Amino acid sequence: MRQQVCMIKWLNEERCSVIPRDVKALNIKHEILSFSEDAFDSDEHAQPNIINEIINYDYSTFEKDGPRIMALEPQDDNRDGVAIRVASERLMRRNQHQRFLIVFSDGEPSAFNYSQDGIIDTYEAVEMSRKFGIEVFNVFLSQDPITEDVEQTIHNIYGQYAIFVEGVAHLPGHLSPLLKKLLLKSL
Repeated sequence: MRQQVCMIKWLNEERCSVIPRDVKALNIKHEILSFSEDAFDSDEHAQPNIINEIINYDYSTFEKDGPRIMALEPQDDNRDGVAIRVASERLMRRNQHQRFLIVFSDGEPSAFNYSQDGIIDTYEAVEMSRKFGIEVFNVFLSQDPITEDVEQTIHNIYGQYAIFVEGVAHLPGHLSPLLKKLLLKSL
């Protein structure tokens, strides 16, 4: 989950707590990470990436974490490829048969000297994860109409595994069928 200013406005809405609430109600262990890059300390030599564990996998079915998600503070930039690699490494340490990663975003990867390289890096991270058997999906959130150019860029990164949601009020209606499909696939 990106921790950028534009994503935090989505997280401050009650509907975003549906994510952990739904999977917790089904007694499904899960983990939620947020990611950002420290734009103030980034330069040609170093780009500090920050990965925050919002919901711990081992305690995910016990804790009440909705408030932790809604308490996230906005940050600046993001390197989606880095975050996908970190999350995938964490998933690979688990012995579950089915592993999936849902990346919530609101735009293209954006960070210091990342621009077009960010799209390629994120695509490569997604492909690497899929080679390891991790299903990677993108949930693209926007409060504005989503243009064809944006859809094409996201499809270039994630292939057909992208869901576009205009307005956080519609998130449960898009996310619940995805979770259901993934969970039924594991039976």
